[in-house]
Amino acid sequence: MMRRKVLQLLLIGCVLLTFTSLYIYNSSSSYVVPLPPFNLYRSTNEVFPDSDRRMLPAPIIGRALAKNDRSEVGGTDVIERRELNIFSHEGNLRLRENGTMRFASNKTNNSVTDRTFYNKTNLESKSEHSNTVVSRNTTLGVFARSKLWANYGTTSNCSPSKTNVAFIKTHKTGSTTLGHLINRYGYHNRLSFVMNKHSRHNGHLVYYNVTKDSPRLKFLPPIGVKMTDYNNYKYNIIAIHVRYNRHVMDSFMKPNTTYISIIRDPSSQFESAFSHFQFDDAFPINERRKFNTTKDKLEHFLKKPNQYRDRLKLMSWEKTMGLRWYYARNNQAFDLGLDHKYHMNKYMVQKFIDRLGREMTVVLLTEYLNESLLVLRKKMCWTWSDILYIAKNRRPQVETLPELLREKIRSWNDVDTMMYNNFNRTLWKQVKEYGQNFQKDLSMFKEMLNQVFTECVSTQYQKSQGRDFHWVEYQPRVGSSYECKLLVESKRNLFKKIWTRQK
Repeated sequence: MMRRKVLQLLLIGCVLLTFTSLYIYNSSSSYVVPLPPFNLYRSTNEVFPDSDRRMLPAPIIGRALAKNDRSEVGGTDVIERRELNIFSHEGNLRLRENGTMRFASNKTNNSVTDRTFYNKTNLESKSEHSNTVVSRNTTLGVFARSKLWANYGTTSNCSPSKTNVAFIKTHKTGSTTLGHLINRYGYHNRLSFVMNKHSRHNGHLVYYNVTKDSPRLKFLPPIGVKMTDYNNYKYNIIAIHVRYNRHVMDSFMKPNTTYISIIRDPSSQFESAFSHFQFDDAFPINERRKFNTTKDKLEHFLKKPNQYRDRLKLMSWEKTMGLRWYYARNNQAFDLGLDHKYHMNKYMVQKFIDRLGREMTVVLLTEYLNESLLVLRKKMCWTWSDILYIAKNRRPQVETLPELLREKIRSWNDVDTMMYNNFNRTLWKQVKEYGQNFQKDLSMFKEMLNQVFTECVSTQYQKSQGRDFHWVEYQPRVGSSYECKLLVESKRNLFKKIWTRQK
């Protein structure tokens, strides 16, 4: 009897504590989130901001967590919001807002088709130093957003925007940066991705030859589709390593999918691949000890390239025998669908390049990534914020190679060189078609990249894999916007979010 009374008292106490906490939550205004500091110093994706730079005090936001009441009526998410008060150290930055914000989404294709503020924001700012405005962060519930997204994030010069995109990810071309951009776009718009269900860390298919049975055998189902409903396995986005096969990919991609890829000057691509995939493993041990620099290793490899490449066929990489043999010559053309047995046939090579030119809407060039992204934005009817990026898998230091060695590398990768020269000409034709505002837009875009790096990135750190491969990752600023965090976070973290939602 005594035990029952004790339990009853404990239960009553828990209920009272719960109601008290809810009352405090609804009435308190002490929750503080800092905004990113003003962009006082320019920065780029190539140069790290100095750690000893003096930054202005960050503004403070008073309690700005929304009370969310989500319901789905006619395919529309409704979020009820309380009034906010926002203030700044450097001046009077205030926002007061009541009402409902609706995000209209198309539930049939699982993509967000419109984002509209039905109640307008009344913003008054007297700060001379603040480079931020406030806006609704739908995922975190925090009102903290950049001017970049407020000014450029919701508009495009054409319509409708194209949401179905197959990005054929090539190796060592800066494709991780572009892949992260595509992944961010797809995640933001709740699109369905082609992913290998047996590779939960990155979803790659690598050199698995896709067939019309691949969705059933290899793919995660699209969002909202049952595991065995294979007829509805139709996808919005590919952004993983998989060999290009247009006929097969059309069978599981949604209608009107845009196909794109990225390639790189073979002299730079091969140098990067040589370091990352450790082609010098093909050297006998007594030879390997003689060379310390990438330049010397490349020079030695190219004295007997066929011999060393054939040795790689007998070695394992990522638990796959001979995988590096594919990487060690004309790897970009192989990624894009041309088997090595045709690489010595100039007629077949030219036919392959011509076909790519017809099938690919844009082939971006690593050396002209910003120019390429402007062309892509116009072709896709995307917004400026859709093409913002912070470089991923970027090496902290790259060895400079003499031009004579670069020419040897291009000669060894002759098919990649032909392909690169072709799409280099194509890009500048597309730039000419862009119109007279190209240089103005390019300058503005570069400035936006400078601003977003300074606004979003707090620190950088280095990671390593194997003997010679090192890359840089970043930490977002504390209290930075949701968009900043998506831009800054690692490729693995973003992929994990995509995988978790689709699975």
